[in-house]
Amino acid sequence: MGTLGQVLHKDIQHGQMRKRHIPIIFVTGLLSIDKTTHSRSLSEAFDDLYLSLSDVLAQMSTDAADPRAEFAALYLKKGLDTSPVGYMTDLFKEKIHEGAQQRKRYIVVDGFPRNAKQLRSFVEKINCHSSEEDLNLALKAAVEAYLGQGGKN
Repeated sequence: MGTLGQVLHKDIQHGQMRKRHIPIIFVTGLLSIDKTTHSRSLSEAFDDLYLSLSDVLAQMSTDAADPRAEFAALYLKKGLDTSPVGYMTDLFKEKIHEGAQQRKRYIVVDGFPRNAKQLRSFVEKINCHSSEEDLNLALKAAVEAYLGQGGKN
């Protein structure tokens, strides 16, 4: 067994195998600029996991066996901006875990986060291992997008 194989074998034996970290690409922006089209194309071209909150909620709302179906349908009807931040990030966390199990290389998240609060919640819940500088850049971009929309979030 090669050196790398020995190290991996020891890590697995000692239960120290680290979770696989998958880069997450957030696609956000103004209305009607083809975010969804480009996000889907990107994820299909590279066999990545495509996530959209509205798609996740729509799928969940039609699953009669899911106890959260009624709640998901309610937030689809009321509007995504009214969904509790913790609820949204929990849904994304589940889907990201599924993507990791499917051995996806990247995760493309369409139209989320919509503001700095959502981004912070996502980073905290999903345990993103971004540097402070990466988080500050992402927050700055979210704030700029928010201000560019006239602060309508």
